[in-house]
Amino acid sequence: MIKLIEKIEGEAKLDFHMPRGVIEHVDIRFEQFRGMEAILKGKQALDALVINPRVCGICGHAHLLATAQALEAVYENLQITPKAKIIRSLAQHFELIQNHFKWFYLTLFPLLGYKQDTLKAMSPSRLMAKAIAHFGGQYPHTSYAIVGGVACEITQMDAVQIGSLIDQTIAFFEEVMVVGESEAFLACENIEHLMERGGD
Repeated sequence: MIKLIEKIEGEAKLDFHMPRGVIEHVDIRFEQFRGMEAILKGKQALDALVINPRVCGICGHAHLLATAQALEAVYENLQITPKAKIIRSLAQHFELIQNHFKWFYLTLFPLLGYKQDTLKAMSPSRLMAKAIAHFGGQYPHTSYAIVGGVACEITQMDAVQIGSLIDQTIAFFEEVMVVGESEAFLACENIEHLMERGGD
């Protein structure tokens, strides 16, 4: 199972602590040094909002949000507006949804023998990227989350278009994954063995 999780990027290891057969704690280890800390030395604090999201092309929003929150922690009475919290949360969830599609089609599905179907990840991933771009102006590597809130304004037209992108993503999940891909899992004789086998 650890091998399969590692295939997300191949750079992280998870240590499961299961003293009684139930996961009580998980440690995550990154054994490679990317050097972002060294790049940030001597820079202005706000430069991190531009540099850190570029650590990864898959989870740039997560790095942007973590950076904004780290900088916000410096201020004692800083208040984030409810609207800014909602926008941040939506973008974060869109990125998570996008990454789940990528993980499914690029990591898990090929283990079932469906390597030719990896391009299916593009359609829902593109939809979620467009949704994120309504907040960030681009995707990946958005810079809309700033210290104290967000640097974007969502119009009624943005809300309508984002709603349409969400509907299309749900339709893809229901029609393509739930209905279509379920046959692949039903045909797999031993899912537990597959998960243990990981990337073999």
